[in-house]
Amino acid sequence: MVSEIQVIANKENAKKGGVKTEEGKAAVRFNALKHGLLSQQVVLSGEDRHAFHELKESFMTALQPEGPVENMLVDTIVSTYWRMGRLVMLETCYIQKKLGLSRRTYSMEECADAVHHAFACTNAMANLNRYEAALERKFFKALHELERLQMARKGERPPAPLAIDIDVSHGG
Repeated sequence: MVSEIQVIANKENAKKGGVKTEEGKAAVRFNALKHGLLSQQVVLSGEDRHAFHELKESFMTALQPEGPVENMLVDTIVSTYWRMGRLVMLETCYIQKKLGLSRRTYSMEECADAVHHAFACTNAMANLNRYEAALERKFFKALHELERLQMARKGERPPAPLAIDIDVSHGG
C-alpha cells in the first residue's frame, strides 16, 4: 500500500515532466518498443502480416474457440507464439553478430542491432532466456485455461489448476 506522503511525492515528480529537448525526445522515441518482444503491437513493421493471419487462422481452426473469452485466449496464444518466433530470430541474430558470422537475410533487417541496443550489457543471453521463459509461461497458461473452459462448456469437469513446490535444498 502506498502512503499518502508517497502519493504526494509522486504527483510532484510527475509535474516535472519527461524529456524536454528534441534531441532527448528522439533518443527515447522507441523506448517502449526496444526489441518488440513485449510490444502491444503484435506484428511489427518488416514482419509478414499475411503469415501472422495464416497462423491465427490455423490456431482458430485447431482450437475452435467459442465466445469472447475463448477467442481472447486464442488471441493470447497466437500473439505469444508469434513473439516466441521473433525471439528465436533475435537470438540467432545476436549470436551471429557476436561471433562475427555473415548475416542471412531476415524479415527484420536490423534485428541484430535491435538486440544489441535492447540488451546492451553482458547479460544479453540471460535476458533473452528470461523473455523466452516468460513467453512460454504465458503461452501454456492461456492454452491450459482455454482447455479448462472448453471442458466446462462441454459439461465435463475440468481438473483444478495444479502447482507443485519442489525443494532442492536437501542433498540426496
